[in-house]
Amino acid sequence: MRTENLELFIRVVDLGSFAAVAKLLELPRANVSRRIAELEAELGIILFNRSTRHLSLTPLGQQFYKDTSRVVDAWTLALNNLTAATNAPSGCVKLGMPPSNDIRILSLIAEFQSRFPDIEVELHYTHNGYQDFHRVGLDIALHYGEVGASDLIAKKVATSTKKIIASPGFIERYGPPNVLQDLSVMPCACYRWPSGEVEDLWETNTGRVKVNRKIVTNNYDTLLKAIIDGMGVGYVPALLAQSALKNNEIVQILPGEELEASDAYIVYPKRDGLTLAHQLLVDYLNLEIPKLISSSRFS
Repeated sequence: MRTENLELFIRVVDLGSFAAVAKLLELPRANVSRRIAELEAELGIILFNRSTRHLSLTPLGQQFYKDTSRVVDAWTLALNNLTAATNAPSGCVKLGMPPSNDIRILSLIAEFQSRFPDIEVELHYTHNGYQDFHRVGLDIALHYGEVGASDLIAKKVATSTKKIIASPGFIERYGPPNVLQDLSVMPCACYRWPSGEVEDLWETNTGRVKVNRKIVTNNYDTLLKAIIDGMGVGYVPALLAQSALKNNEIVQILPGEELEASDAYIVYPKRDGLTLAHQLLVDYLNLEIPKLISSSRFS
């Protein structure tokens, strides 16, 4: 099996069409289609549902993508590391980050720079995610939620769940909620999205509730601090809350309620000629962020 065809398959999934890959790689569209057909014939399965308007993965294609994308990424990183060992990559990479300043993300950057000490990483914290690519000249961004820009590549790296949490002091004062609907009267701390929408309708596997919002902020660090200080029940990504949970500053409440998950993406411009420094950081984060998010699961 040709590694190049596996890489091509992953690019088609990431970009969403044969035409987009053909344009990116400057190949005839028929060439891309033929090589994917060769891969399907070799595997003996159909990877894509094809129509004139839409391309989507079959169930077997989804499983194959899940199983192979990490292998190909690890192979690419290994090759880049070999190149880096002889070429000493350097330069500056501007990385966009959500405003929640999780120190473990910084530890990943520190580890990356210990491997490549000549690469400068500039962190830009933003609520606008990938929308800041053109405004501030980002090279890469870590983004939660859907990416609605056709000129960007979005590689899904993990899925992070959300949890309902409160401080021990809050529970002592108000008592624990027994059912989801109790949150319609208990004080709650809510997040305001960059769109202006306040996240005060919380949906779980058992239903949804319009919560009693008492404090609203557009910054996750501030939101978590408000929850720790007992100002309200909160609804936050598990990754953000893990450190406070381990330090017993917060507790999970209503643990039977499974809340919606948000996908995490590494996003970068759809262009050829990424510098080695950019590609090394993309490949590194693509491998390490899933481990970080996996370790943030609540027990």
